[in-house]
Amino acid sequence: MRNLFSLAIIFCCLTFTSCKSQENITINYEARTRGYHYKLSLNKNLLDIIKNSDKKNIELSKNQIDTIANILTDINFSEIQNNTSTDNFANDSSIPINMSILFKEKEYIFNFDSANIPLKINELMLKLTEFSKE
Repeated sequence: MRNLFSLAIIFCCLTFTSCKSQENITINYEARTRGYHYKLSLNKNLLDIIKNSDKKNIELSKNQIDTIANILTDINFSEIQNNTSTDNFANDSSIPINMSILFKEKEYIFNFDSANIPLKINELMLKLTEFSKE
């Protein structure tokens, strides 16, 4: 009986922790220039993608959300810096990107040049894009 009670407590703790980590992930990524618009939004487990006039709504699985949480955990947000260049935007050689991430109750806001996206952010976006194609 004591082992059953211990297992029940462990199960409840794991379930609560798992649900809590899912609730704390929100990602907004938007790239826009003349004639092009791409927006990706992840809120809890709902992934919305707009590419020009095409729109996709995808419900991510718990495993997919856990994968995103693991990628976010590996990102050192304090090392990421905004890196925009108006020179690249003026001749359309690059697209301005606005991004916000809410993870573990902290919000991070960035502005990037599409030609200079930080490696870990690029990894995150590639994974989300991969999930949208499954």
